[in-house]
Amino acid sequence: MLTDQIYQDVLDGWMAVYRDGYLADKVLQRMLKDYPRTARMAREIVAQSVYGILRHQRLLLATIGVEGEIPDDKEQDTLLQAYLKWYGDYDQRYHWRSRPDWHFLEQERKKLLEIRAYRFSIPDWVDAYGYRNWGDAWESILASLQQIPHQVLRINTLTTTRETIFQQLKKLEIPAHRDAQVETALHVRQWTPLWDLPAFKQGNFEVQDAGSQQVGAFCHVQPGMRVIDACAGSGGKTLQLAAAMNNKGKILALDTDGVKLEALAKRARRAGIHNIETRVIDSTKVIKKLRDWADIVLVDAPCSGSGVWRRNPDAKYRIEEEDLDQLIQTQRELLVSYQRMVKPGGILVYATCSIFPAENEEQMDWFENQSIQLSRIDQQFVSPASGDRDGFFMVKWKKEG
Repeated sequence: MLTDQIYQDVLDGWMAVYRDGYLADKVLQRMLKDYPRTARMAREIVAQSVYGILRHQRLLLATIGVEGEIPDDKEQDTLLQAYLKWYGDYDQRYHWRSRPDWHFLEQERKKLLEIRAYRFSIPDWVDAYGYRNWGDAWESILASLQQIPHQVLRINTLTTTRETIFQQLKKLEIPAHRDAQVETALHVRQWTPLWDLPAFKQGNFEVQDAGSQQVGAFCHVQPGMRVIDACAGSGGKTLQLAAAMNNKGKILALDTDGVKLEALAKRARRAGIHNIETRVIDSTKVIKKLRDWADIVLVDAPCSGSGVWRRNPDAKYRIEEEDLDQLIQTQRELLVSYQRMVKPGGILVYATCSIFPAENEEQMDWFENQSIQLSRIDQQFVSPASGDRDGFFMVKWKKEG
């Protein structure tokens, strides 16, 4: 049931992303902390509605006639009604500002749905670019990226088991199922404020998509190894690698963002992990000093994020075509530079959360045409259309020697 607080929070949350440019997950995390823990349904409605509006944002804005504009209060009211009527749970009893002309809106929406870029709420350039790359398969990929994703847990095998967490969720009446491909992944089928659960606070799990966990498993780290996560960020895959190494050996988590590395260190302490060292890349000397050091180097490169648009729908409106060109150049520079940290006989892994070949297979081919002493031994593409996971690409090379 819609309340005045939920109504205002949904619109405030969406406008903070659409108008003010904040990241949706950060906005919602901050907003939902103000709700009492007992208000689980209210929190779910706010979270799902903000993400839902973002998922269908372009179509909704165009349908009510304000695409490219900042809607006023009445137009925001109409947009929320349209979203709830077509994609959510429309509350006829709520005291809306005014009732829209539904016949007119339905006719406008029907016309727009004939255009693929509106049907899937993506920029025109993305639609044209994606179709050039994927052809008729583009439609099914876009359809999968519009689906509401599961929350996925990565079980911390240093402290617990997947079965233990599964049974805990069952007692709390939280529906979940085990991933068939990734033994540490557990899918939660109902939106849940997971950060409130005791098991999360105790470090027994992290939230990490199953496709992302496949990247970590693809690295095939072993206890005692020396591993570098070269674009570690706040450390989702770093923590996964540390657990797979059973806290033995050493992981260097590198990133240019010191704030993200601080968050990683905090998460590691919660998870009981002590084989991670963080280093800020503040000059080229950091990389030079690590030449031939690592058994495995993971380059989880900055990318378009197109493989995770269902989970981060606001990201598809942020990227411009020229941004993609710059990302491709950055990825190439990282591959050339960071491969030097792999010791002879060691492994280099390149990964993206992108569905675009220019960031994936084409980068792999470009890199192999450079003067490198590495041989490809494996590659994998996880399509978002293949199941309940985000889109990822990964490739593995072995260094000579």
